[in-house]
Amino acid sequence: SFLPGSGRLQVVQLPPTTCEGRPVVAADAGEVEVRVDSGFQEGDDVLVHYDSMISKLIVWAKDRETALVHLHQALEQYKVVGVPTNIEFLKRAVLHPVYQNPQRLTTNFLQDHQQELLDDPGPSPADYAMALLAVWWHEMVPPRGNQAQCMARAVGTFRVNDPVEIRVDFQAEGGGVASVCGTPMGQGK
Repeated sequence: SFLPGSGRLQVVQLPPTTCEGRPVVAADAGEVEVRVDSGFQEGDDVLVHYDSMISKLIVWAKDRETALVHLHQALEQYKVVGVPTNIEFLKRAVLHPVYQNPQRLTTNFLQDHQQELLDDPGPSPADYAMALLAVWWHEMVPPRGNQAQCMARAVGTFRVNDPVEIRVDFQAEGGGVASVCGTPMGQGK
């Protein structure tokens, strides 16, 4: 649904830009320019009485292919929590083979490919791995108790004041493997 949403922007992480506050015009044909125009920042409330577009992403490059690669990278770096966004939809659109081929792209693109662009692919293997890691961590490290004893049980060995990095590998039934590495909060990295 592309209906506007309202709420507090709890997290806003915009992609890095190369042309803060100036028009997107590259000085060199090999240069890539990324610009974000936004009237909102983290902590702001997006109200139903205003335009729901919280930011606009502009990417300029020497050719369409390069621009689309950098556009997708910039979309990957966007993080917005608190209001619904169309970032995932845009990432799917930018990667779509018809969108990437200007000879095949028409003004009917959204209508012709609506179903495949709107279908939610579901959780990724990394999403499952993070969920499994959270469950594993909850089971291995109880919220109360001797921290050193809990860490030793969780990772096998433990040295006081050394950061502990934990790696958990998960293998899916289809053979795919997802790895999650983490350091408990307050443990250095």
